[in-house]
Amino acid sequence: STLQLPGNFDDAGSYYCLVSGDCGNDIQSMSSIVTVNTLTQILSHPESLIEMCVDQGVIYLEVEAAGTNLEYQWYKDGFEIAGATNSFYTFGSDLYNSGSYHCVVSGSCGEIQSNHSTVIIHPETEIYNQSQNNIIACEGETFNLFVEATGSNLTYQWFKDESQLEGENTATLQFSGDPLESGLYYCTVTGDCGDIVVSSELEVLVKQNAFITVQPEESVLLCENNGFINLSVEAVGYGLSYQWVKDGVFIENANSANYEFEGLLTNEGVYYCIVSGDCNEVISNNSFVSIIQATALIDQTFIDIEICEKTDKHLLEVVPVGTNLIFQWYLNDQPIQGATDKKHWVESELEYS
Repeated sequence: STLQLPGNFDDAGSYYCLVSGDCGNDIQSMSSIVTVNTLTQILSHPESLIEMCVDQGVIYLEVEAAGTNLEYQWYKDGFEIAGATNSFYTFGSDLYNSGSYHCVVSGSCGEIQSNHSTVIIHPETEIYNQSQNNIIACEGETFNLFVEATGSNLTYQWFKDESQLEGENTATLQFSGDPLESGLYYCTVTGDCGDIVVSSELEVLVKQNAFITVQPEESVLLCENNGFINLSVEAVGYGLSYQWVKDGVFIENANSANYEFEGLLTNEGVYYCIVSGDCNEVISNNSFVSIIQATALIDQTFIDIEICEKTDKHLLEVVPVGTNLIFQWYLNDQPIQGATDKKHWVESELEYS
C-alpha cells in the first residue's frame, strides 16, 4: 500500500494505485504528480582575491548556482548587504569597500554558502608626514630624517644634492654627525597606485668641531728690544674665534690666529690660545717665551782714582745686568790675565777700564 521513491529525476511523473480484492471490482486511487527538484549547489565561486587601486574601476563578484527557486544574498564582513540579491554583485573601488565578501544561495532543496572573496582596495601613494625643519647639528651628533606614507608595496629612495644615495631605501635616513653629510636631502616614495611622490627638500648642516692643526712654538727665546715675537695657531672648524692668554690672563684685543708683541722683559711668560667654535672649545699647547735682558752697566765704583805707589790698593767693581755675563778687565787697552770677575783690585797708579 506504500511506494518508496529514491528521488531520482527518473522518478518524476504521475502515479496512482490500483486496489483489487476477492469481492468486487478493482478500485483506482487518485493520481499524484511527483516532481523531483534539483539540490541547491554552487557551480563556481567568486574570485578568492581581488586587488585594485582606489577609484580605478568597478569590482564584479559572481556565483554560478544550480537548483530550484534560487535566491541570493551577498554579505560583507559577515553583515548582510541590503539589496544585494542577485547572482552577481558590483561596487566601486572605494577604500571603505575593502573587506571579505560571500554569497548565500537558497533554493527549494537547501541553502549553501559560497567561498569568501577578499577585496583589497589600495590607496594612492601619498606622503602624509615628514621631517619639517632644516637641521643644524654639531659634529658627532646623531639625528635622522623621515617620511611617513600610505600606499601599497611602498619603496623609498633618498637623495642628497640631487644624487641617489645607494642603499638608503627605508622611510628613515640616519645621520652619524659627519660634516661631510651636509647638503640638501629629499626622498621619493613609489607604490602600486599613483605617481611617484617626492618629499620636501631639507637642508642639513653639520658643523665641524674646532680642532687645532698647527700648535704655537713650544719655546721662544729673544734678546730684549731685539724685535717682535709672533705666536700663531692654525685651526679648522665652524664659526672660529680666538683668544690669547698670558700667564692665565686674557690678553686684550688678542683675538686672531696670530699674536705679535715686542720683545720686552715684561712680555716674558707662558702663552696659549683658546680656539672657540660653534660646537666646542679647544686650548692650544703652551708656548714658553723667554726674553734675555740686554747687557748693561747700572753702576760702577770708580771713575778716575789716585793711589800711592806700593802702599795703597783700590777695589774696582762694576754692577752689570744681562744673561751669561763674561768679564775681562783691561789695562791701557790690553787685557789683564786672570782679571775675569766683576771685581778687580789695583795697587799702582795705572789706567784701567
